Amino acid sequence: MIYARLFAIAIIPLAIFYYILVVLQCFGLIRFTRKAITFPKVLIPFYYFFH
Repeated sequence: MIYARLFAIAIIPLAIFYYILVVLQCFGLIRFTRKAITFPKVLIPFYYFFH
């Protein structure tokens, strides 16, 4: 059970940071990927970081 908590403590802030970057790129404020962001792929966590 403690591993699940540690996993959540590590992944949740990273996911929040990722979705903030995605939103900022959608508004044109930053650019962290050269690919066009599409809605279905945004739902896959960390898709644009690793693809």
